[in-house]
Amino acid sequence: MFSGSDTGEVLVEVLIDLEDCLLAEALLKSLMPESSLKLRGTSFDVSRVSCTLKLVFRGSEPRALIPPLSNTLRLVSMIIGVLRNLNE
Repeated sequence: MFSGSDTGEVLVEVLIDLEDCLLAEALLKSLMPESSLKLRGTSFDVSRVSCTLKLVFRGSEPRALIPPLSNTLRLVSMIIGVLRNLNE
């Protein structure tokens, strides 16, 4: 989801629905340090509801959201791959 607000803030929400709740919990713990970073007016929050992760990116400039969004999704993909390989 991509939306703007009345304040001029841009909000991007990404939902990652995982079938394995343990994988979701491990991924959440891996992303928590990343969520405390605020770079160039862009913030990132991560939360978990059951087996779904919710990533929320906020910023005032849409182009500034692209690098953290892209990097975080790449990190999510790598972590999921590693965790799945460990479970095999």
